[in-house]
Amino acid sequence: GLLGLEAAKAVYDLKMESHVLEMAPFLMPAQLNKAAGTLLAKKIQALDIRVHIGVKILEVVLFEGKVVGIKIIENGEEEPTILEVDMVVVSCGIRPRDELAKGCGLELGGRGGIRVDGGLRTADPSIYAIGECASIGGNFCYGLWAPGVEQAEVVVKNLVDGPGTAQYSHSDLSTKLKLLGVDVASFGRTSDFWFKRQYDEADEKQVVSLENSNPFEGTYKKLCFSPDGKTLLGGLLVGDTKDYTKLLQLSKKDPEYVVPNVDFQLAVKANKIKDEAPPPPPPPLKKPQQEVARTVSDGPSAVGLTTEGGKRVLVVGHGPIGHSFIEKLGERNAGFEISVLCEEPRPAYNRVMLTQYFADRDGDKHDQMKLSYCTETSLKDTGVNLIYGRAVAVDRATKLVSYTEPSGSSNSVGYDLLVFATGSYCFVPPTPGMVISEKKNPHWPDDPASRPQGVFVYRTIEDLDGMIAASKGGARKAAVIGGGLLGLEA
Repeated sequence: GLLGLEAAKAVYDLKMESHVLEMAPFLMPAQLNKAAGTLLAKKIQALDIRVHIGVKILEVVLFEGKVVGIKIIENGEEEPTILEVDMVVVSCGIRPRDELAKGCGLELGGRGGIRVDGGLRTADPSIYAIGECASIGGNFCYGLWAPGVEQAEVVVKNLVDGPGTAQYSHSDLSTKLKLLGVDVASFGRTSDFWFKRQYDEADEKQVVSLENSNPFEGTYKKLCFSPDGKTLLGGLLVGDTKDYTKLLQLSKKDPEYVVPNVDFQLAVKANKIKDEAPPPPPPPLKKPQQEVARTVSDGPSAVGLTTEGGKRVLVVGHGPIGHSFIEKLGERNAGFEISVLCEEPRPAYNRVMLTQYFADRDGDKHDQMKLSYCTETSLKDTGVNLIYGRAVAVDRATKLVSYTEPSGSSNSVGYDLLVFATGSYCFVPPTPGMVISEKKNPHWPDDPASRPQGVFVYRTIEDLDGMIAASKGGARKAAVIGGGLLGLEA
C-alpha cells in the first residue's frame, strides 16, 4: 500500500537489500487496478528492489530475541520458505487512535474511530475530533492528510462563528505522487471511483473506458467515462502524469459539460483549463491579545489556563492535523486560549515527507530541517501552551485530561473545548514473532518496546532513527510488509 512503498524507498536509501511483501496480487490495490499495479512493480524491480506479491506471511523468525528472517508462502507455491532478513518494516495500514474516546464513554464508529457529526462534533457537545481518528457519521475514517486539514477548517468555523456554521461531508481521494522516480496518479469524480472500483467495471452500460499501455515508454493510462461520454468518472496514470491536473478538473465538471476529444495517448485536447498554481502559504499566527498564563487548579497535579467565557481549547495530538487546526484557529484571533498535548519529544512536523529525514539527519538537525512546522519558541510567541506528555484518560464531568509526563509523573490539564487530533497507529498483523504480547502498551500502540529487535513501523522520527542505527549496526537485508505508498517509500 501507500505506506509500504514509502518504507521501501527509505531502506533502499540505506543501501540495504530491499524486499517488498504484498499480500494482494499487485501493488497499491486500494488505488490502482492490476495492470497499473503490475507495471509499477516492474519499474520498481528495475531498481533492484525485490517485489513479492500474493504472499502469505506465516511468522517472523527470531533468534535470541532478534529478527533473522520471515517465513512466507510465495505466490503459487505450496511449501513455505524463509526469507533471511535483518530488519522487518511493517506498513500494513493504520487504525484510528480512539482509546481515549472509548475510555471516557464516547460513541465510536462501526469500524473504529470517534463518531462525529457533520460539524465534526462528538456526542459530547464540548468535544470534537478531526483527522485519522474521526469517523464521519460513524461510517468512515480518512487515512490521509488533506481531509484532516479540511476538517480542521470546519471545526474552527464552528468554534468561532457558532455550532452548525460549517458542515463536513467528504474529501477528494485523488492523488498524484512520485514513487522511487515513478509517476503515479489516481483521480476520481467521487469516492465511488475507488470504493466501487469503477476502473474495473466491465459493463459498458455503467462505465466506458479508454485504456492504453505502452511497454516501450513504460506508461499505462486508463480513463473511465459515463456511457454517454459526458462525464469523466476518473482515471489511472502510471509513468506519465502530466495531464493529471487538467483531467482531475474535467472530472469535477458539470455532467452537461461534454468531455473534449481525447486521443489514444490520452493527451487532453481543445480545453481551456490550465494547471493551477499551488495556494500561497497561510499567514503567520497572530498573537492573541489576551496573555496566556499558567495556573494551578483542581489540586497540585493539575495544570490549566486562566480563562473567561469557556475559551480554553485543548488539542490532544500535535501532528500535522492538530497543528493545522491550531494555525487556523489562531488566524481568526477570536480570543481562544490554546493548549496542545504532544506525545512526541518535538513539536509538529511533516509526516508526509518523513523519508526526507534520511537526507537531512545530520546531528540534531530535525528541529531545523524542512520537516518542522514550528518550534517551541514560535508556539510560545503566538500564545500556544505546548505540553509534552501522553494522554491516558479524559474525565468529561470535570473536563480534565490526565497525561503522563516524559519523566513518568502524572498530571492533568483542563479544557472548555476538547479537540481530538490523535491520528492513527500502525496496524501490525497478529503474526507470530511480530509483537511481544506482554509488553503491549494500552496508551501507546506504536511503542517500540512492544516489538522484537529488528521489527519497525514507519511512523515517527524515532522509527527512522532505529532503522538508521540497525543499518549502521550491520543490518544488510530488509523486508517491508505492505506494498502501498509508505511501504514502497520505506
